[in-house]
Amino acid sequence: MEEYGLSGISVVDGCCRLLAIGSVIARMKAGNDATYDWYVEECIRWETHSYAIRERNMKDVSIQELLEHRYVEGACSLFLSMSVVFSGVQVSHEAIYHPVHETLKRKASLHLCLLNDITSYDREVDSVEGLQNFVEYQRVFCSLTHNLEDALNKTIKQCNEIMDAWKEMQTKSEDMKFLAKNASRMMLGHIPWALTAPRYNRDEFLISRIALQ
Repeated sequence: MEEYGLSGISVVDGCCRLLAIGSVIARMKAGNDATYDWYVEECIRWETHSYAIRERNMKDVSIQELLEHRYVEGACSLFLSMSVVFSGVQVSHEAIYHPVHETLKRKASLHLCLLNDITSYDREVDSVEGLQNFVEYQRVFCSLTHNLEDALNKTIKQCNEIMDAWKEMQTKSEDMKFLAKNASRMMLGHIPWALTAPRYNRDEFLISRIALQ
């Protein structure tokens, strides 16, 4: 935070203000109340998320606990809802709150979070929250040799398992097809974005190990 001359508090405050402005725009843009309600719920979930995991010894945190934390803390499901609302496409309440969409949303969000942990590894590993990076967690606690390449491969394997399950999901609902297509665009768009964003510096690894899989 300090490298940008901003304190953690001001950043959070700025994010909340941005979400508040986005909420007004979203309400104007939303095709119906269902999409807007989803967006608001995701905002509240993110803003009220417990960060108690940061106070724990990470060796006592299970992989599932870490993934659950990253699912909310990474705000990917929030941005998924935002992209749907801003599209102006009307989506039914039944589709948004259907169990299939919950699965779809969770898989897409975790894929985005894990890919972020790969591409931003070098940047995050030395921070005070480095062990919350899934790759570093794998390296420290799940690799007998504490080998980075092994940890990266395990994280990629997790991403690929998510994609395999994604491909097997089928639906005849047009609303669900739109939600899946929207999430797919975000997942695929993350790769070229990460390749061009200055904050990432594992371009060669990303191209050779992720983009081609």
